[in-house]
Amino acid sequence: MYILYQGLQNIYNHTYTNPIVARFRLLMSTLHRNYQQEREVGIEELKNADLKTREVLKGPFKGLRYPRDIHIGAPYYPKLLGTYEQELHWAFERLLARRRYNVIVDVGVAEGYYAVGLAMRCPNTTVFTYDIDPRAKNHLAELAQANGVADRIEFDSECTPPTLERLAKQYHRGFLFSDCEGYELQLLQPKTVSALKNWDLIIETHDSLQSKITTPLKGRLRHTHQVNIVRWRRRRLTDFPGSCDHSTLARLAAMDEARTWRNKWLVCVSKSD
Repeated sequence: MYILYQGLQNIYNHTYTNPIVARFRLLMSTLHRNYQQEREVGIEELKNADLKTREVLKGPFKGLRYPRDIHIGAPYYPKLLGTYEQELHWAFERLLARRRYNVIVDVGVAEGYYAVGLAMRCPNTTVFTYDIDPRAKNHLAELAQANGVADRIEFDSECTPPTLERLAKQYHRGFLFSDCEGYELQLLQPKTVSALKNWDLIIETHDSLQSKITTPLKGRLRHTHQVNIVRWRRRRLTDFPGSCDHSTLARLAAMDEARTWRNKWLVCVSKSD
């Protein structure tokens, strides 16, 4: 180990002081600084034009309005543009056209983009939301109030397998949206999945080098649900819903969700009719 360390240290020291490498490093630093400056200027112009009203421009939650610039975790501008998790748009449209849900559950609600959007699309349905982030409750309440659905959204900090099992027993036909940062495998235990056999589910899976979630979770769900794996794809200029007057960089940067090829979702449709 010591020999390997010394060898790598020597390579680093020699390349760091190499004049060609130094010029390349300086060039990259300059390009990065110029990129960041152009990006910030472009997004600011976009914010003062197409996104001035803070209303979602397209997608299943078109018209959802943010009272101010509030968000937790996930990028804000893709939500306003309506390109946020665009890979799921077809699934929401299909499920909302196919079912009338008795209840909607959002685990990992953040500021409430999905919870409020789904409450708007399902005007007679109660939405139960959960998030351990202490900011979530107030942000959600503000967003729900701004869109006239605050009376149908309930919040709690923790969702456990017994929580879902209780709701499944109480509500026959429900919809679960889960984005709980790796907790999904613990949340959707085999017993819990069985209890949710009449529900439709969309689950973001958080695979990592240390943890594999997508494959075992799909194995649990395949007996009760038709399961599709949806993979993230990079945004294109044709996805942008606003004016083409903005620079290419500004449009692509505004749609950037900072994702990697590992990002996946499971779209699970109940086999029970």
